[in-house]
Amino acid sequence: MGGNIMTLWTVFTDVCLMGMVFLAGQILRAKVKFFQKFLIPPALIAGFLALIFGPNGFGIIPFSSSLGTYASVLIVVIFAAMAIGDKPAKGALSGPAIGGMFFNITGIAVLQYAVGMFLTVYVLNHFYSLNPGFGLMMATGYYGGHGTAAAVGQAYEALGWSEATDLAYTTATVGIVGGIILGIIIINWGARKNYTNYVRSPKALPVSMKTGLIPKAEQSTSTTGTISTICADPMAFHLALVLVPSILGYALSKYLAPIIGVEIPAFCTALLFGFIMNFCLHPICPEQKKASLREAPDTTIWKHYVTLPILLL
Repeated sequence: MGGNIMTLWTVFTDVCLMGMVFLAGQILRAKVKFFQKFLIPPALIAGFLALIFGPNGFGIIPFSSSLGTYASVLIVVIFAAMAIGDKPAKGALSGPAIGGMFFNITGIAVLQYAVGMFLTVYVLNHFYSLNPGFGLMMATGYYGGHGTAAAVGQAYEALGWSEATDLAYTTATVGIVGGIILGIIIINWGARKNYTNYVRSPKALPVSMKTGLIPKAEQSTSTTGTISTICADPMAFHLALVLVPSILGYALSKYLAPIIGVEIPAFCTALLFGFIMNFCLHPICPEQKKASLREAPDTTIWKHYVTLPILLL
């Protein structure tokens, strides 16, 4: 596995190492009170472990130099799975509640973009030589999260800004850590003032939410089986449902590039095929099972956290 040559064993080794780091993150979340108190995600804990013990830290965990390239591929799978499980809102859900949420979310996004661009153009550019897209990074990470960070970062890298993905991941990580810590502070304050409706104190949160492990008495069946294990493995079948729109999106992106003169990001076309797949599944696949398909990208996103520290240094 020398140099930058990526082999199948390179990928296999990286995935196994990431799995080990992620399990360590989950164990720490289940055992360490500090992580439970601030609800720090195991994926984020795993990212910091990778930073400390990876190639850019003590060098104990031998991640390959190819690890930083995985995000551009994984984001295609994530976007392909996003649409699977969606269903149109019914009349009761499409009124003032959705309208209020739309304007609230849009207002937050516009404010973050406006502040970022204003500071970049009128303040920071007087002290530093910044890329014109720098002003968009705050909203990309804070409002969008790691999925949006990967997507926007890859788009900017295609335009020649090589540090875009690193910066986007940084803002997303700062956003999630800051949001969690500030959120806990606000919850504590609101609970003391009796402003909360469902939780009187963070101490009243269920054990499963603190540790991430659901006690046996609270466990329940989350999906309905639709595939006979005699015929096919359900996990393999569901993975195929996500991978098909992923490869179709990638193929369409490459096919259209020479025709229109612009390469549409593969995650965009994968999202399109994801909606098509969802439309085809709607008559035959229960909502519970489609919901389980959307959990797959959630388990993939933690790899962005693991990759982030290695990209930063």
